[in-house]
Amino acid sequence: MMEKLRSSSRTTEVDSVGRQILDAMKKGDWSADTHLSSLQVEISQRSLALNTAIKRDKSESELEENDSQRDADTRDVFYLNMGFLHHPDETIKQAAVAVQTVLDKYTLDIVRQSNAVQSSLTESLLNDLMATDIQPFVGTLPGLSVLISRLDASQDGVKASNLTYLASKANDENQATASEVKKELLNSINDKLVVYLRAMVQVDEAKYSDLHNTVAQIIETNNMNVKKRYNKAE
Repeated sequence: MMEKLRSSSRTTEVDSVGRQILDAMKKGDWSADTHLSSLQVEISQRSLALNTAIKRDKSESELEENDSQRDADTRDVFYLNMGFLHHPDETIKQAAVAVQTVLDKYTLDIVRQSNAVQSSLTESLLNDLMATDIQPFVGTLPGLSVLISRLDASQDGVKASNLTYLASKANDENQATASEVKKELLNSINDKLVVYLRAMVQVDEAKYSDLHNTVAQIIETNNMNVKKRYNKAE
């Protein structure tokens, strides 16, 4: 008997299975079977919604990762200069004092601001640190220019990922999470398509056997991979 798709499948796995099933259904003409035709439309819509949600969730995750990296790079700049303030070499110490006058305008509270505020403050901080009157002091402090360059790069990463996230968010009116849409697609596949094909292959094997067997193979392959993953984890 055809298996049902494991609910423990990853969101991306359910997305893949949905698209494979649609490809299989497109190979036949089901216009005379209104129930199967409507199921095809339903699975197509939910598969598209899931793919969109996955992209949105991924862009949000990437934004969070880039924001965390920017926080780390910001702290590195502040902490390195803080150490130089106590350096025994007077030239290095005085250079650090000069750089600290810039950092004191912002303080490490910058990393606790909202993304939009932090981005604005970070841009301003980077401009101040790259100003011609501060650059000689930055160049005097070993490694500081490298850390400032890293902060500049992570700031660019946040800006790029934020634009991607906002674009994906604006294009999806439902704002349903990928896990929510996954459940809907699982329902369409397991409680509707699988149940229907199990019955119809008994009624008209010649007509439904190819689709039944293909869908069964798609689901079985996925379930085997899921089972292997869980066995390996145990």
